[in-house]
Amino acid sequence: MKKNNFAKASKGYSYTIDRKRLLEFAKFSIEDRLQWLEEANEFLNKVASPETKKMWQLFREGKI
Repeated sequence: MKKNNFAKASKGYSYTIDRKRLLEFAKFSIEDRLQWLEEANEFLNKVASPETKKMWQLFREGKI
């Protein structure tokens, strides 16, 4: 497993995106990237439970 160079956060979570996938996404136009983001956000908000949404809010506030 590849070790990352980032310090471990005391709260929240982190993950790594493969460089190849990141470069592929960078090839998308700005409009396509925003469209993808909007669609992903809409989907997640439709399928997430109220408990999950509460957890997201706590992450954003830095409480967990």
